[in-house]
Amino acid sequence: MPWYIPVILGLLIRDLFTSVLLKKAVISGGRQQRFFLQFFFAFMLASPIFLYLGNTSADYILSPDFFKIFGIGMFNATATMFYWKAIDISLSKTSLFLFLDDIIAITLSLIFLGEYAILNTTMLAGLAMGLLSIILFTIYYKIPRANSASPRLPAIFFFYVFIHSVMHGLLLFSLKYLAADGVSKPNFLFGWYGGALMMAGLALVFSSKNKKENTAERAFTKKNVKLMVPIGLAIVSSLGLAYWSFQLAPQVVIQPIFFVSQMILPTLVGFFYFKEVKTIDTKEKLIFALGAAGALVIAFSYSA
Repeated sequence: MPWYIPVILGLLIRDLFTSVLLKKAVISGGRQQRFFLQFFFAFMLASPIFLYLGNTSADYILSPDFFKIFGIGMFNATATMFYWKAIDISLSKTSLFLFLDDIIAITLSLIFLGEYAILNTTMLAGLAMGLLSIILFTIYYKIPRANSASPRLPAIFFFYVFIHSVMHGLLLFSLKYLAADGVSKPNFLFGWYGGALMMAGLALVFSSKNKKENTAERAFTKKNVKLMVPIGLAIVSSLGLAYWSFQLAPQVVIQPIFFVSQMILPTLVGFFYFKEVKTIDTKEKLIFALGAAGALVIAFSYSA
């Protein structure tokens, strides 16, 4: 099968379909329950894959390797909490700042995995453009609008994005590290989503106690299940398709496409599907164009 088929399917599921559903899940009530259900249904899908194709021996499940992946999954759920909080404020603007996690992941790969072969002048130029766009956005969004004393974006938005970007950059690096370490897809999916489910479950229980109401019991409402089953299936499918893509083509061919898509497609979803384009002006569009151009420059800096 051509390598671009799983790539296209993965992009459509992750950056278009999932972006729309996640924004809908975040902007309405019951967010904590839906956050839990996202990983619950993902784990329900990953489990039979693991049982049928993975290493189910007690020696593996009790091994440090499994608990390492399990812990990374818990870390992923924590990062996702901050992502949900950020996209609740603005999906498009959050996507613009996702450039930062790629910069962190690339830097760590250069330092710890020795991937200096992919570094060139064109890539450095693209990274500089992306970093500049983040700096300009941060400065611009802190400037109050005309006839208003409030900044264009609340300070808490930058906190959510920064924490998510740092954590997700570390997660992206861990994915490369685990792949290089030869971890199988079924074992990875089971450990990853098992850890994520554990963290989401703890967050749900804590939320119930903090609010003095049993939010856990109200998680499995018909409305929540109807919305979150597709999201759970989508996040597992997109990750599986990403693995499949890397099996069919070199990473230096696939990763730039994912990189560009992750920044641009969710931003366009926010702009036009959720009408966030009405909230941005010409200067913001120009800064976005700079960041998008930087992503494209990095993509074309790779050679197969």
